Amino acid sequence: MGSNCPIHWARWMDDDGPINGATAENGIMDDKSLKTLEILEELSSNGQVTQRELSHKVGIALGLANFYIKRLVQKGYVEVIYLEKNRLGYLITPQGITEKTRLTYHYIQRSYQYVRKVRIQIRERLRELAKEGVGTVVIYGGGDIAEVAYLALQEVGIKLAGVVDESRAGRPFLGYMILPVSSIPQLSFDRVIVTEPIAIQDVGNLFQECGIGEDKLVHME
Repeated sequence: MGSNCPIHWARWMDDDGPINGATAENGIMDDKSLKTLEILEELSSNGQVTQRELSHKVGIALGLANFYIKRLVQKGYVEVIYLEKNRLGYLITPQGITEKTRLTYHYIQRSYQYVRKVRIQIRERLRELAKEGVGTVVIYGGGDIAEVAYLALQEVGIKLAGVVDESRAGRPFLGYMILPVSSIPQLSFDRVIVTEPIAIQDVGNLFQECGIGEDKLVHME
């Protein structure tokens, strides 16, 4: 089977019921459901992928990839086909397509609910800042939460002076260009909206070189 692990046909402890019925209360989707969806998507696009390649693509250990595939086969979502040179391939069954569709819908629904919840929380926090006299801010971070924070800023009337993120400097961000953290002294602002954990390499710049005190930081991550 080359770089693939052999499939051991052992019973899973949670073999009864759906593979992925649960979702995380404070997140978009529980990790098991999300990895199941990623694996089904990968197998549907490339049925000849090896388990080693699959483990790298979805970010799990090789042995765990073997367990996921075994479980999908046991559930009837995936069929194992034998290819030449003792290699195995994988075919998504009609039941597997249905499950992938269900998971995708659930992921989109949970994602929307999660983003809406985060947007409301950020908007309320920004409203409090506006009442305190904050009129202009800088966003630290250029990820998903930063985008939600940007939308919330439009709703409460706080101006955005710029977006800084050392690892994403030079990339576009909703009409802005992300700047390096060292650009902060050139910007005029009241607070820095922190939308993700501050990178270790940026701590010195924020607190020392740029003279930004903890009182100027508003954590939203």
